[in-house]
Amino acid sequence: LGTIAKSSPTFQKKRADSFALLKKIRAIYLSAGTAQGLDLPTKYHRTSLCKHATAGSGGVEVNLLQKAGRAFYKGLQTCGSVWTCPICGNKIQEIRRQEIAHGMKYFYGQGKQAVMITFTFPHEKNQLLKTLLDQFKEALKLLRKGGTFSRKCKSFGYEGLIRSLEITHGQKGWHPHTHELWFVDANLCEEDFKKFILAKWFDACNQAGLIAENKEKAFLEHSIDVRFNCSTSDYLAKFDDSNNWGIDREMAKASSKKGKKAGRHPFALADENEDALFLEYTKAIKGTAQIYWSPGLKKTVNIEELTDKEASELEGDDELKIVGMIPKRLWYTVTKKELRAKVLDLTEDNKDIVYIRSFIFTESKNE
Repeated sequence: LGTIAKSSPTFQKKRADSFALLKKIRAIYLSAGTAQGLDLPTKYHRTSLCKHATAGSGGVEVNLLQKAGRAFYKGLQTCGSVWTCPICGNKIQEIRRQEIAHGMKYFYGQGKQAVMITFTFPHEKNQLLKTLLDQFKEALKLLRKGGTFSRKCKSFGYEGLIRSLEITHGQKGWHPHTHELWFVDANLCEEDFKKFILAKWFDACNQAGLIAENKEKAFLEHSIDVRFNCSTSDYLAKFDDSNNWGIDREMAKASSKKGKKAGRHPFALADENEDALFLEYTKAIKGTAQIYWSPGLKKTVNIEELTDKEASELEGDDELKIVGMIPKRLWYTVTKKELRAKVLDLTEDNKDIVYIRSFIFTESKNE
């Protein structure tokens, strides 16, 4: 699937922001672990050790992908969480975006089209995220229950779907919703398709207890959004589209979208010190997949199955240069003074390991 990212001043700024956010998330988890009375507060959540603690007895290796000009560390613990880690999450989401774009290209090549359906439901500010997610999952199961659904999908030329779960928080509390990318016939009747989906979703949410009395009209107006003949952001970029935000990014890169007060990504909650909400989110999404493909669909489009952990550890197929090793005693300074992004910047700026060690040592003396 190619190189993950190319180094640039913009990339370096985003990386620095991600490390700063990861530091905040670590502090939230350590505080929660301490409050819980854990012997090691880092046991509260694996993200608290991600890109912070070493993975073995040795130091931390600094590497450079030579064509991309991008540096990274080897020898650190990696959490592989797309939900709670801005470093791992960004890498995982980029891999998933590429997979989705590949799947779309395959089915368009087969004469199909990609239809994106966004499913949502009414919610109130005082509702717990875990409760909403449980009801939402039940509604998604009920949506597909019964032979009528299968037969109707077959009439649309349905080949399978890719589903993405997104969670935001706003004035009305938690807002979980899904984007489903359906691969169907290019010439289906759009009106018939919309009517069928809306009717099935209404019945499913009603059975799951998600539609309050006197809210039926609002539900029918706002609960689904359907977009036909969706394009990938790679396709849009070729035409220098000002949006440059295709369906593949909409589905896979929720944490990259600019948050608003009306609908903030949970990373924004951590960044804005809303610890209780971020911890509620952490507990609620445990064991939940962000991206789901219909069984066998990845095999159909010739995509290798990768876990989130495996995806988070990919560094592309570029030629690798080992710049050098940072001993554990100096790595302590790197983490304490939050120099993780800076050390990688120096590597990308063609500084050798002697210079980098001298820089870290100097910083340790400036306390």
